[in-house]
Amino acid sequence: MFEFFSCPAITPSPPARNTGVASATTYLATQASFRVYVERLSLPTDAANPADIVKNVEWLEAAFRKRGFTTQQLSNNGKPLMFGEYKQKAAGAKTVVFYMLFDGMPVTPENWAQKSPWVPVLKQRNAQRAWEGRAYTDGIPARPMGGRRTTQNF
Repeated sequence: MFEFFSCPAITPSPPARNTGVASATTYLATQASFRVYVERLSLPTDAANPADIVKNVEWLEAAFRKRGFTTQQLSNNGKPLMFGEYKQKAAGAKTVVFYMLFDGMPVTPENWAQKSPWVPVLKQRNAQRAWEGRAYTDGIPARPMGGRRTTQNF
């Protein structure tokens, strides 16, 4: 789906991809989840703006529900929190707790060396060691780096 890139931080290494069905499944799931990751990064998280927090909670609720969780918004002076629970428990299963911070510091967009702090950009150094990148729109690369459609390692 994303033939344009390979990001080591979120993609299994090549040897792991070739070790069997589980690794191939992990690789495909990782690649498919990148669109969701980019979508999440696109949400403003200015803690001083309650509307940003509400949008984040609504997005998180939808994402968790899609994966079988029940969710609940917890009121917090106009900046709700979200609680999610996966109720399908197996006998002897351990409890896992995730904590996600989504109330960031205010930003000044004109101080960013890119279009917007809320438009994700993947960057790499070119042959001259200068940073170049490509913005993502709806999770799809706006243009391949260097004008080529090829796998890029970031």
